[in-house]
Amino acid sequence: MFWFILFACTSQPHTLPAKPDIVVVVIDTTRADHLGVYGHVRPTSPFMDELARKGTWFPRAYSSSGWTLPSMASLLSGLYPHQHLVGRLAFRGSEFGKLDSGVVTLAEALKGEGYGTGAVVNNTFMAPAFSLNQGFDLYSYNGATNTEHRTAMETIQTGLDWLDNSAGPGFLFLHFMEPHLNYKASKPYLGTFSDGNPAASDIELEALVGKSHRKTPPSVAVQEYVRQRYDEEILVVDDAVAHLVGQLKARGRWKNTVLVITSDHGEEFWDHGGFEHGHTLMGELTRVPLILAGAVPNLGRVDAVVEHVDLVAGLLAVAGLGHAELPGTDLWSIADGTAQAHDNTALSENILYGPPKVSIVDAHARLEFSFESNSGSLWAVDADGTERRRVSPAERNATGKRLSEAIKAKRGSMLPIEGVGGVTISDREMFNQLQSLGYIDGPDLSPSPTTAAPQAASSPTAAAPTP
Repeated sequence: MFWFILFACTSQPHTLPAKPDIVVVVIDTTRADHLGVYGHVRPTSPFMDELARKGTWFPRAYSSSGWTLPSMASLLSGLYPHQHLVGRLAFRGSEFGKLDSGVVTLAEALKGEGYGTGAVVNNTFMAPAFSLNQGFDLYSYNGATNTEHRTAMETIQTGLDWLDNSAGPGFLFLHFMEPHLNYKASKPYLGTFSDGNPAASDIELEALVGKSHRKTPPSVAVQEYVRQRYDEEILVVDDAVAHLVGQLKARGRWKNTVLVITSDHGEEFWDHGGFEHGHTLMGELTRVPLILAGAVPNLGRVDAVVEHVDLVAGLLAVAGLGHAELPGTDLWSIADGTAQAHDNTALSENILYGPPKVSIVDAHARLEFSFESNSGSLWAVDADGTERRRVSPAERNATGKRLSEAIKAKRGSMLPIEGVGGVTISDREMFNQLQSLGYIDGPDLSPSPTTAAPQAASSPTAAAPTP
């Protein structure tokens, strides 16, 4: 079943200008707790921290999945993965879904209200083949590998060039690739945090690619070195965001711009025994930064549990559009305390590696449920949104029941949803990019860039072997 979204006109949040520019910055693979304002020990994000303090930020914000494709589909449609069906198919890991043309995207809705719509994206899972480009006047897509990608600065320039030539209000969607493996920041950022760490000689970061399901953590010193190198990439992006804001100010657009900073998912550094992303729905992969700046109220820290579908509802409200057919709650009403029906939970679904899972988190606990084993794990959530210990035996039954019912309320059941395929990765370059990013194992068997490959386990449609 496909979802068709209807929008009704409504009043705009009174604290925002009428139909401002909307700029959404998605920083790939960025977990919230590696930004300073979220409590990180290293100064990775001084500029973004200041934007948060002057605007509104959410310490308990979550993405709809732990990897790019389903997460970005939710961010661009306002639907959960079980609704938009874009991701890895539940029990057919060699197939991906793509967005149905009947889904009205955020870009399409804003375009209907007179917005110009532009996107500059760099992750191969955002290729036009997945139909995430619906509604964009400009969809500048560059596939990426772990060693080559369009930089954040280049991405910003492409976006600004489009914005300068766009009539009326603009919706600009910018995607930065830097924090994704292999954590090799450009100069002068490389070495800012990692220089002098003797563990540098003990690990080759490129060798970690594609090991999302690894269960043998390296030494504590190596783990710290990996995190230091990752943090240097976030510092690169922080300066890029500063440049973006400076350019918007120079163009006289900043005071009429709603800037959103978030991520598609986080990254695990052996928090629960694994590494990278795509393999679980725990907080290190689904808890993401969410900062609102520019022409927004200075509400500071908002502790409610929110998710990307709430952000989409909020951005529609910015343009004076309703969201009655969408699952999210208007983010602005959550922030100012006027939301009437927000349930303070966040749902995440669809993993890239292994049997399908679903997860839900509230202010106190997380349930991650495996459809294959028909069982789940319960984790207590600290005040900072981190799962460090299991729910106590005395609380397990009540907590499990509460969170199971919350999943059913959002999904309708605790059953897997198969979804619909439709993407065959027959383009050799796209296949090689996904393989470089660690998403595909096996040799390139595509017979040509234009001929579909045979449907085999190691064919270009295979995401990765089940761990």
